Amino acid sequence: MLTLKPLPANTKPSFLHSLTPFRPKTQTLTKPFKPHSYPAIQSVLQWNRKPELAGETPRVVVITSGKGGVGKTTTTANVGLSLARLGFSVVSVDADVGLRNLDLLLGLENRVNYTLVEVMNGDCRLDQALVRDKRWSNFELLCISKPRSKLPLGFGGKALVWLVESLKSRQEGCPHFILIDCPAGIDAGFITAITPANEAVLVTTPDITSLRDADRVVGLLECDGIRDIKMIVNRVRTDMIKGEDMMSVLDVQEMLGLALLGVIPEDTEVIRSTNRGYPLVLNKPPTLAGLAFEQAAWRLVEQDSMKAVMVEEEPKKRGWLEIKEGNDGVASCVVSSNLSSNYEPLKLMNTLMNTLPFYANEAFEKIAIWKAANMPIQYRRIKCRRDGGIRFAISGSGIFLSVLISNVAGAGDVTAVKIKGSRTGWLDMGRNWGQNWHVNANLQNQALSFEVTSSERMTVISYNVAPKDWRFGQAFEGKQFET
Repeated sequence: MLTLKPLPANTKPSFLHSLTPFRPKTQTLTKPFKPHSYPAIQSVLQWNRKPELAGETPRVVVITSGKGGVGKTTTTANVGLSLARLGFSVVSVDADVGLRNLDLLLGLENRVNYTLVEVMNGDCRLDQALVRDKRWSNFELLCISKPRSKLPLGFGGKALVWLVESLKSRQEGCPHFILIDCPAGIDAGFITAITPANEAVLVTTPDITSLRDADRVVGLLECDGIRDIKMIVNRVRTDMIKGEDMMSVLDVQEMLGLALLGVIPEDTEVIRSTNRGYPLVLNKPPTLAGLAFEQAAWRLVEQDSMKAVMVEEEPKKRGWLEIKEGNDGVASCVVSSNLSSNYEPLKLMNTLMNTLPFYANEAFEKIAIWKAANMPIQYRRIKCRRDGGIRFAISGSGIFLSVLISNVAGAGDVTAVKIKGSRTGWLDMGRNWGQNWHVNANLQNQALSFEVTSSERMTVISYNVAPKDWRFGQAFEGKQFET
């Protein structure tokens, strides 16, 4: 995992004198470790140059998570001010209706007089609703609505699309970044916030509840056409990771399969800065969490990512008795070649008999995980035989259609699903959770066809599985894989 250490006072970083890439020292791993094929890091954080802006402006980035309380608003405030400090113009939009908090974290709660709803109603101009920060004039805040208020029925994603187009054509110039603080959940507020975005930053914490919601949100973002998704892992505690009480950043990245934008360590200064309305990145001296937010903002500018590294302790020195594993998977206890040849055979035998119980545990750990009590086994896959065809259970509402696929023969698992209406072409469905697949499309009053692909790369197409008058809550049966 990544370790951050503050520099001593009056000490200049070494990378100010050289622009050569940083190469970390390697340590010997206790177990064979296969490196993961992540994209190479293109930029190195160098404080003697300004980051180069990548992509077309304005870059509309939605900061979301699905689960509440993981740090979306804190990330929006700190990343936004970090971008402003790097010289880029930023407009932060608090899209949480009735529960806005971004103005509190920025210390601008007393200066919000107009909101986007009043701009849409014609009560004020857009430049009157934008609140400019006095500390950094290139940072502006816009709230969708006032606290404890509800949106009008006609307000939706099109309103934020109009906002982005208005910011592009304003006289002051187009901003470089538009950050949208997405509300928690996946209801109408979530759909409204992600509509104008072309990039997404997923904020999560290393716990299973947050990761489950994050995985669901990734599917919804991809279904909406947002492919550039990066991840920030917040509230990381190295002591709990070492004690195996918390998942490491590498585990989180492997579970979600997203590029890593930043790792934010647990910091008690977050609560103090929140209560004072003073973001972490403005603290002097900076905290570890503040530095991590600045580094994440740097990578966001250059569309870069970082790597999560797993470092293990060096192996213990070998003694005169070693445990070796053969090609057949059988572990054996052998006498080390480092032992002197004039060692008395009788003494060696007595010592070996007295120490075998201790080395039995070590030999067991060669073929099983001792702490978790899980033993790896050899297996082979047998094709499943099913009665009847593949079942498709349809649920959802409106344009959101979810299909639960079951009774799959052959490999038994599904890797890709496509759906087709009688008036549409084939549409890719995204995995929601398990074998629940979803798509955002209006397919009502159309006969539905499905294309299912298994892990064995076999595909079966079932035409007109659901009739034209299908309804949510119904289940239908299609063709089956040949076994």
